[in-house]
Amino acid sequence: MSSSSTALLSNGAAAASLKISKATLISHSSQGLASLTPEDLPHIRKRKWPRKEAKLPQTRQRTNRLLSCPKEGFVCDPSCTPLHLPRLPIDVKNLLGEVLYKIIGQTLRTSNVPHHRLEDFLHQKGLVLINWPYQIPAFFAKGTAAFTPDESILLLKACLHPNPASRVQLISRHHFPSDRHPGYISYVSSYHQNPRRREIVDEDHNIKVKISPEPLVVHYQPGRCPCHLSTCKPIDFSPFIDFQIEDEGNIDTIIGITPLSPTIKRPRKDSDSA
Repeated sequence: MSSSSTALLSNGAAAASLKISKATLISHSSQGLASLTPEDLPHIRKRKWPRKEAKLPQTRQRTNRLLSCPKEGFVCDPSCTPLHLPRLPIDVKNLLGEVLYKIIGQTLRTSNVPHHRLEDFLHQKGLVLINWPYQIPAFFAKGTAAFTPDESILLLKACLHPNPASRVQLISRHHFPSDRHPGYISYVSSYHQNPRRREIVDEDHNIKVKISPEPLVVHYQPGRCPCHLSTCKPIDFSPFIDFQIEDEGNIDTIIGITPLSPTIKRPRKDSDSA
């Protein structure tokens, strides 16, 4: 990862020469991670562009860190498929850099995306980023190079989430209703068993950068859309994940399993408004 706190991506070409540790997905099969379908996109609230009222309003203090925080009643995705990450922080950092490059850099066809200018790159391609996780610094507050090990783990889990409806990914605007376009960056929606019942609530934008007076919708020809939906160019995460078939007789060896039931996150009493 770049030493600059404003960097979003690592240099993919340089990192490719390194041996990257993999995550391990405990599953009933080795079919890989499913992709989101256009029909399962989250609901978008109708707001006037540039949707400033959707900007993430809540953060909370943890030691000397100001972290993003969902609204009261937010339901975490239960994610019943365990995903185990490398134990060493440096391995997590390297893996995160590679995965972010795969999601963002390769899709935008650049290995150099200044953190504060991502909206410009997304605008030119008619793309939006969805499902950025909470409990880490707000999107434009810090680049990933400045993340703590725990924050890097949270983001990496969001990028490799077993549920495609909760996974960090790029979506083309032409897949959304013409009168309901999300902002360029949106946070993960509250969990619902039916992904079509999920709704984007919080978004983010860089207040120091002028936003286009209207979203750019690029109507890609069939087979040319670069977004990550199942009908377009879904990402193959197999280079970053080892698949382990679940062995119920040896379940004690599986550690760090995510709870099987949804959990609700509530802001702490010391929540501040951004």
